[in-house]
Amino acid sequence: MARVIYENQALVVPDGELDGEGLKRELKVPPGHDLVLVRPEGNVLVSHGSKVRPVDGDYFLDAPVFEYGARLP
Repeated sequence: MARVIYENQALVVPDGELDGEGLKRELKVPPGHDLVLVRPEGNVLVSHGSKVRPVDGDYFLDAPVFEYGARLP
């Protein structure tokens, strides 16, 4: 099990490689949000089909999905 941080909460996710959709389910990312993996070498957008191998200390955050042409309130 990997101990990760998501939105400032410590969580445990399964060891091994996960696809983006499975990782979003594990972390309970809200619908309509993208998941971002923050590592010292750079931030990575975790798409549905991408493969991620979480390690202890990984930091994740989410952000609303970008909609091209969307108007701000």
